[in-house]
Amino acid sequence: MEKRELTATHRKLLGLLRRSGSLSRSALAAASGLTTAAVSMMTRDMLNLGLLEESDRAQGRRGPPQINLRPAAHAGYVLGVYAEYDLICLILMDYAGQCVAETTLRGDFRVVDSVADTLADAIRTLLDAQPQARERLLAVSLALPARFDGGAMPVWIAPGLAAWRGVDIARQLSDRLGCPVLVENDANCAAIGELHFGSAAPDNSFFYLYIGKGIGGALILNGELHRGKQGNAGEIGALRTRAQSRPSFDDLHDALLAAGETLPSTAADANWQALATSPAGERWIQRAAGELYRLLYTVTALLDPPSLYLGGTLPAPFMAGLQAAVMAQTPAPDDDAPLTLPPVRLSTLPTQNSASFGAAALALNQY
Repeated sequence: MEKRELTATHRKLLGLLRRSGSLSRSALAAASGLTTAAVSMMTRDMLNLGLLEESDRAQGRRGPPQINLRPAAHAGYVLGVYAEYDLICLILMDYAGQCVAETTLRGDFRVVDSVADTLADAIRTLLDAQPQARERLLAVSLALPARFDGGAMPVWIAPGLAAWRGVDIARQLSDRLGCPVLVENDANCAAIGELHFGSAAPDNSFFYLYIGKGIGGALILNGELHRGKQGNAGEIGALRTRAQSRPSFDDLHDALLAAGETLPSTAADANWQALATSPAGERWIQRAAGELYRLLYTVTALLDPPSLYLGGTLPAPFMAGLQAAVMAQTPAPDDDAPLTLPPVRLSTLPTQNSASFGAAALALNQY
């Protein structure tokens, strides 16, 4: 199916249906702000294209039951990929926005001979087990710790992926897979994932602070990612450079090792809970929370968002500890007109997969 067959309004309706599972035409009109006649016309288009299907019947307050509509799961598939120097996460998503398959590769990806070959091989392996998706793969979206200068190709990638710099990964991967490939910042992808699949669904606007190996941020305005002129809106990591201590996993890693702690091998390991309540863990949380508070205070002063979200690959016990410690912070005593932070909420997406979920959602939103 060609992307040009759908307008932005068609895609908006599809997004509402993916978030809700299924809706009647009248409910879809109410949720979208469109007239019922306009919704009926657009959904008819998508039914004819095989992008929607009729599902159960919704009983309204008056009149006969209405037929609900939902995205046709097998109308196409997208793949979301999140890459860091020590892991690659892949999520295969159907047209209804459901995760069909996922896998994680672990290794040292800092010095791979061919980045595109490594990714293409991993994607083919996943698709070989899903033949229906292999034949209907619409696009691949790649989430990277990257910055842009207005173009589609990153101009900077985090030091851990230095071997990826200067590689037109989108073009090379597209040539190998025969489908469009998008590249986006990992924090932007995670924010999109939170909007579509996490607890932020009721929030139309919010700032998302992403804590991974480094730190980043993303801004959602009126239900859309705001990238800015060059594609770096929300890049809060630029306000606290790598030469400084910062609320990030690499910083936590170094602090715990310096304290003589043994680190678990994965972010999902239950031993992170014990580390978060250890003296070294608590010291790091308190110090990082002060840094994080100042960053979020800056965001609040500049943007005044209705809510703030914390997400990323930082182990969940430390993320929860940071949230509590940030909310306990107070403005500087010499600030006689302090700002109040909006609610600071935790992402509900899986720690390791938030960016890959969002990358898949980004690709899905194009079709």
